[in-house]
Amino acid sequence: MQHGHRAAPVGFNRLIATLCRNEGAVFIVDEVLTGFRAGPAGYWGVERDADLAASVEPWQPDLVTFGKVIGGGMPVAALGGRTDLMEQARSAGSGVPGGNAVG
Repeated sequence: MQHGHRAAPVGFNRLIATLCRNEGAVFIVDEVLTGFRAGPAGYWGVERDADLAASVEPWQPDLVTFGKVIGGGMPVAALGGRTDLMEQARSAGSGVPGGNAVG
């Protein structure tokens, strides 16, 4: 364990995902710091695998954000998620000069 960091218990993110769905909220996983360092599916994959190993129902975010990790430290970002949410992002545009929302 690193100084100032405490891992959430197995099942925590699944609980948050369930609460979001029950309340009609979008569940967003921000992978800006962990990105692909934790694995090919980001920290979400690590948590999902831990839930499966502990026989806890797996969960899936509605949206996942990837920040600087995809640009080698440059100010770029990517967003992925459910088709309906990605379509909304595409129709709304990216909101940044030179940006583009693609599905």
